[in-house]
Amino acid sequence: MAITVLRQNFTYDLLDARSYRVSRDITMKVTGKQEFILLPVKEHVGNLRITDFDGKEMIILPDREIKKWTGWSMDALRKLYLEKLEDSNKRIKQITGGHRIIAVMFNRISDGHYEKIKLQWEEEASIKNYGPISLYSEIPIYIPRYGFNNSPYAIYLSIKTDSKHEILEPPKIEDWKKGEPPKFITILDGINHKVYRFEEAEDPQLVRVNVKMGVPRTVTKWAKFGLLTAIAVPTSMIMSVLVEGAIPPFAFGLLAGVIALLFGERVLIFRDIPLMKRWSGAYLYLAGWSVAVLVFLMIAHTVNQSVLN
Repeated sequence: MAITVLRQNFTYDLLDARSYRVSRDITMKVTGKQEFILLPVKEHVGNLRITDFDGKEMIILPDREIKKWTGWSMDALRKLYLEKLEDSNKRIKQITGGHRIIAVMFNRISDGHYEKIKLQWEEEASIKNYGPISLYSEIPIYIPRYGFNNSPYAIYLSIKTDSKHEILEPPKIEDWKKGEPPKFITILDGINHKVYRFEEAEDPQLVRVNVKMGVPRTVTKWAKFGLLTAIAVPTSMIMSVLVEGAIPPFAFGLLAGVIALLFGERVLIFRDIPLMKRWSGAYLYLAGWSVAVLVFLMIAHTVNQSVLN
């Protein structure tokens, strides 16, 4: 009895700035009357669901049941799997230490067949600084290749974002066992969707892919435009009053336009984008600054009119 993995597809879909969904499709050849498969998964993942090719739910066996059938404890099986990856690399030990082995029952048992199963779960993304006030979501992807029966197989990785976000830079891809990039082919290289194919490897690997996702560059450009406008225009108005002692005739209309621009961008562009919360706060301060300058000009205008009269 043996299981030969033929292909694996990993799909990472960004749900929002703070979470993403992982789908892992495994195509395999099962020889003999194999009743279950052992799979490595991350501990403490949300909404773990495993289905077969027909979409039927597959049963995850309790650890004690596996020991009855095989005589091996799940802790012992976990050590056998993780030893292939760990070696003496401390970084790998930190990652694989958060994995466990589960036993999944096949919905059909025969002398030999091809099987495809799907694992799906959700994880939390890390939000980090990207510049003085910008933020981005970081998704660290770890793809363990435990070398099921030491058989080579290809891995496909798909990374997707929604319309409110994009991939900020090419993902950093590294084989942590060798400390260098693994052999892979870029199939799709869009700002919202990237697809890679990792070539077959005889030896076990732990492939790490670091992905940075943030707001579209167009949104950032408009945010910077509003920021510079809200700083430059009110400041120039004050300088004009202090240096020349006169209020430009277009000052009130221009400041009103700046305030409208700030609130318009905040409502139309920054709404429902958590990664822009610092920009949103900065815009509120700048809007207050513009209103204060507008009030200052109105008072100065009133004083000038009183003096002239």
